[in-house]
Amino acid sequence: PVLLVVVLGGLLINLPMHYVRTVGDVIDLPVIRAGLPDVLSTAGAERTVRWVHVSDLGDLGHLLEGGELVLTTGDALRRDPRRYLENLARAGALGVIAEFDDSSAIPSEIGPVAVELGLTAVVLRREIKFVEVTEQVHRSLVAEQYAAVEFAHRTHETFTQLTIRRASPAEI
Repeated sequence: PVLLVVVLGGLLINLPMHYVRTVGDVIDLPVIRAGLPDVLSTAGAERTVRWVHVSDLGDLGHLLEGGELVLTTGDALRRDPRRYLENLARAGALGVIAEFDDSSAIPSEIGPVAVELGLTAVVLRREIKFVEVTEQVHRSLVAEQYAAVEFAHRTHETFTQLTIRRASPAEI
């Protein structure tokens, strides 16, 4: 992991800066790579993932709040790609990663429809453990939030100490 080093009032603060933040970061995870991904649309791959949601429902829009990346075994996506992807886009999802086995044909419209709707679409050709994806992403999201709170706390403590010492602007 890359570290951001901040020096504040003589206090050295190291902040880890490598987190799973974007859809592209999720696609680059080893667990996803192990599924032999076929990236059909990179639309929106730079957007920040708020959460990863696992579902096989045909219309899960009512369960989403926006910013989610959906993991699915893909039955509903195979049956009616346009409807499935439109429901995701309407709900504010970022994209979908679907498991299709080697014998399943990938509907040709998934990629173009996903691009049209601004969704990332990835098909995995090998089964993976979705729990590994959700654990890695959610752990990263929580760690990033914790690091931000910890940084704010350390910064507050540092400035409090500098204020008590009546530090000059040069010291700060």
